[in-house]
Amino acid sequence: QLEKSEIKIVGLEQDPRFYLGVDVDGENVRVKIYGRYDRIDMKDGILRIVDYKTGKEKKVPGNVEELFVHGKSDRNTHVFQTFYYAMLASGHKSLRECRLAPVLLYVRNTSKPKADVLYMKMGNKPVQDFSTDQLPTFREKLMELIRELFDPEVPFAMTADKKSCEQCAYRTLCKG
Repeated sequence: QLEKSEIKIVGLEQDPRFYLGVDVDGENVRVKIYGRYDRIDMKDGILRIVDYKTGKEKKVPGNVEELFVHGKSDRNTHVFQTFYYAMLASGHKSLRECRLAPVLLYVRNTSKPKADVLYMKMGNKPVQDFSTDQLPTFREKLMELIRELFDPEVPFAMTADKKSCEQCAYRTLCKG
């Protein structure tokens, strides 16, 4: 039995993967999605999907929709990635009944921990039940994005923000 203040490590460096069925022009396309989360732990009866970051903290989005705004240069990709990992975890049979919380731990801040580092915030509210509170919207917005990627009527448009290209693995393909 865990004490309320204890954190129990459940898994490290796991590679979840599964398929999403996406409707593209009336055809069901199976899209393989996968990732690698750094750590899964249990705290206060909540399964935390933890992603370590070495960069600077970014502005906390007010809602899930802000994670999907095209062309927004200050879009919080850290939160997007951690929500994506939590969505992957929610698809695992043994985790479906758990309360999930995506968590970002910034390595730069570990020497001066804050109380609010235990749970990520969306707006001003701690995310402690991702599956109920954020997952439905996140999954739907991700599905919209995937459908858009498969839509031949939507042209691929390079970003106008060249700063976005600096760390992009595909910059040589589009000459960004």
